[in-house]
Amino acid sequence: MQQLNFNSIHISGDYRCRALLNFDRLEQEQYQPDKVFRGDVSNGWPGDFVGRTILALSLQAQATRREPKHLREIIERLPDHFNERGYLGRVLPDGQFDEQQMSGHSWLVRGLCEYYLWTRDEGALLMARAIVENLFSPARDAYGTYPVMPEQRGSGGGASGDLTGELHGGWYCSTDIGCAFIPLDGVTQVYAITRDERIKALIESMIAKFQEIDLIGITAQTHATLTALRGILRFYECVGDKALLDSAARIYGLYKSEAMTENYENYNWFARPEWTEPCAVVDSFMVAVGLWKHTGEREYLDDAHAILFNGMGYELRPSGGFGTNSCSGSKDEFVSVDCYEAWWCCVMRGGEGLARAIQYLCFIDGDRVMLPFYEKSTLSIITGGGEMALEQSTTYPTGGSVVTAVRSSSSVRPITLGLYIPSWVDGRTVRCMINGIEAKTSTDGGFVTLELSPKAGDRIELRFDLGLRSEAAINRHSIPGHRTLRHGPLILGARHPGGPIPMPELDSLEHLGNGEYRIAGTDVLLTPIRGLVDLPDEAARQDRVQILFSAK
Repeated sequence: MQQLNFNSIHISGDYRCRALLNFDRLEQEQYQPDKVFRGDVSNGWPGDFVGRTILALSLQAQATRREPKHLREIIERLPDHFNERGYLGRVLPDGQFDEQQMSGHSWLVRGLCEYYLWTRDEGALLMARAIVENLFSPARDAYGTYPVMPEQRGSGGGASGDLTGELHGGWYCSTDIGCAFIPLDGVTQVYAITRDERIKALIESMIAKFQEIDLIGITAQTHATLTALRGILRFYECVGDKALLDSAARIYGLYKSEAMTENYENYNWFARPEWTEPCAVVDSFMVAVGLWKHTGEREYLDDAHAILFNGMGYELRPSGGFGTNSCSGSKDEFVSVDCYEAWWCCVMRGGEGLARAIQYLCFIDGDRVMLPFYEKSTLSIITGGGEMALEQSTTYPTGGSVVTAVRSSSSVRPITLGLYIPSWVDGRTVRCMINGIEAKTSTDGGFVTLELSPKAGDRIELRFDLGLRSEAAINRHSIPGHRTLRHGPLILGARHPGGPIPMPELDSLEHLGNGEYRIAGTDVLLTPIRGLVDLPDEAARQDRVQILFSAK
């Protein structure tokens, strides 16, 4: 099962608005050619800033069909900044490795790979391959000596990570503990494109060491952990070893119970709920979709919806940037803005997350067409022995109406169309009609499925009730006895001065529309927290919203 190519998706609606807001931010001064190279070496993360910028612009350009103003020039200037071995930063003595340099260059490799996949610029792929050969491949055996004992690692670290200055097992270590495994993402993408068997042993060495790590004991960075999982899932797609999929599922489960916040963000480190990081939240969204894709298990797609709307949703700022927040549930009932914009990393990864949300609207498996997310869009699909164009409109995530119209079709065989029904939907409220007539459907892995011989003019209408409900805490370390309030996939929050208010009775909440509620007899509103992007800029900077309510 594969997601559609970007060129088969025309997006509109809220997804497009958010993506273009971020795109605008990515073309401001910090991300232009005269500035984009400056931060890489001086901030101790060579390759990181420029790599994430190339990655975000390459994906956003395809998702929104908008031409980037500066991307081509950035690519052309890259070689001028390389050292004699074809990468950025210092050349260390043989047998020594800087995990921040390795981590940063993974983003550069990813950016070059995505740029190549979009433009077929062979020069970009050659640069990516040279980085793998000259920087990553020499570390194949050194991954076996990567320091994983807590006493070898510090417990400090700022929002952008720092080298500790100590050399352990040939590694200069970072306070972003475990970032040496972020290159699993970049190296596996080069392998997926080239199938160069010379780097397969490197990937296997990295995965073997990563799987040995006590992630909680070492307080590993969750961003590094989840990025490594994306690399493992990509390698699974290449080699088909189910042990890799099982390992990714196990580690994701550990992350969810130990380091996911109550609005589906993250602890920046395992066992250290100090702030969240959009880079990791985007990773978790992509991992959840990948695990659903390969297992068919509904809970992963439920997680992906919740991460997209509540984690990434609250992290997007009115400026189009992404920033860090407090770790909801770890200390109190609130989530609040921490760093308004992490312009050096999270703004760009937010761009990747928004682009992937667009691409994940449709997955194809032969004559099966699966729609796991809903948005106003047009999808061009090759299936049923022909081509079909679907136009979708929806009230989701605030409403439960999805209309999918067949605008054209040359398909000669019937297809199976799957429409996702989240687990929290009361199945008794689900209705599916074709051209106004109740459709014969079945249920498969959380999808309503129907057989269809598509022809132009067909209209498939899906309806279900979202409803209001409360749910228990996600993280086992969150303050006990508290629950979230939800309208469909949307977590509701109360913005009010002072301390927390108790859990209101559900029947005391008056629905005002668009997922907004008022507690009867009061002026307290409960609104979806993803609406942060709609606040005035100064209000967003100071935002603090209660999302947990005592169930006692």
